[in-house]
Amino acid sequence: MNNKWNVQIYRLWAPVYDQIFNKGMFKSARIKHFAHVEIPTGSKVLLVGVGTGADIPYIIREDMEITGVDLSKDMLEKANANYRYKHVSFIEMDAQNLQFPKETFDVVIASLIITVVPEPENCLREVIRVTKDGGNIYIFDKFINKKEKWSIGKKITRPLIQILGTDIGVSFEKVIQASIEKVEIIHEKSLMLNGMYKSIRLKKKLVERS
Repeated sequence: MNNKWNVQIYRLWAPVYDQIFNKGMFKSARIKHFAHVEIPTGSKVLLVGVGTGADIPYIIREDMEITGVDLSKDMLEKANANYRYKHVSFIEMDAQNLQFPKETFDVVIASLIITVVPEPENCLREVIRVTKDGGNIYIFDKFINKKEKWSIGKKITRPLIQILGTDIGVSFEKVIQASIEKVEIIHEKSLMLNGMYKSIRLKKKLVERS
């Protein structure tokens, strides 16, 4: 996977994305995930890989400022058409290179993005960087289970699925390894498909300042 390919493939996904990834079991999984999402009054919220804006109905309130970023213009056009609010803005941006100062957001939500970008470690590192000290990061995504033994079928299927713009072989333990000193894992819950899709909450550690 690479950014140029992802832009092209998500141009194809954009017209049907909501019908596939915000219906049925995916909608049920989102409901379970967002039941644990806490957003304090007056928060600045970042949706990384906002796509068509599927997460917005689960968090929208007038007492917060929401920014959604995505690399795909086509997905952002759908989001803009679906959610026209004064306190919601959408920006074309690479999740692996967020163009915000450090500690900008109180809450960051990353749904189905870490396993899409070419360099998931960089994506998580950037997410943590732009989160305020003590702020929460909520991740909804698919990761391989810690002790999972890969079948021949999965090994064959993985590169084919990557062509569709996502990866079924990403280990969250590996992704977070480089950043683990900066965050605390509050919870990691299974959502669907035998724990493949997970709800993860991280809290950015407070840094003592002299």
